[in-house]
Amino acid sequence: MDEVTEKSIADLPEEQQHPEGPVKPTGRPRWNPTPEDRLKISRMAALGIPHYQIAIVFGIGVKKLRRNCKAELSESAIYANLQVTETLHKMATSGTNTAASIFWAQTRCGFRPGLPALSDTGAPTKTPPPPPAPAVTPASPAPAPPDCIVFKNSKGERIG
Repeated sequence: MDEVTEKSIADLPEEQQHPEGPVKPTGRPRWNPTPEDRLKISRMAALGIPHYQIAIVFGIGVKKLRRNCKAELSESAIYANLQVTETLHKMATSGTNTAASIFWAQTRCGFRPGLPALSDTGAPTKTPPPPPAPAVTPASPAPAPPDCIVFKNSKGERIG
């Protein structure tokens, strides 16, 4: 009789192979994002919305969001940065946007006002150091005010 029971249990589908009967699933149901969900997650992550807020929109936990949409969360910010950088490069190289050109030169080329330019390797170019600043002597302290009022005449002589 045991052989028959074991064989009949083995013949059942995997989710029903339990000697006491079918096993009910426990826990929350699995979340499978649709392609529309994945697109929305990509757009939200590209705009810089924090992961916990994206998870709130979809009614799931942050762990589940990161587990199921790892590629969308990590790659979308990279593509957004790429688009911004391409646009900035076009603006800087067009010759019509001076601010973009200066920003590009400062951030990408290492130019800084008042500092030496960087070489191709990123190291500062060798320029002679600026001359030392002249030594500043501290000024003599102002005389202390008198304890009483002093009256002087037109010649500067003390009266009284």
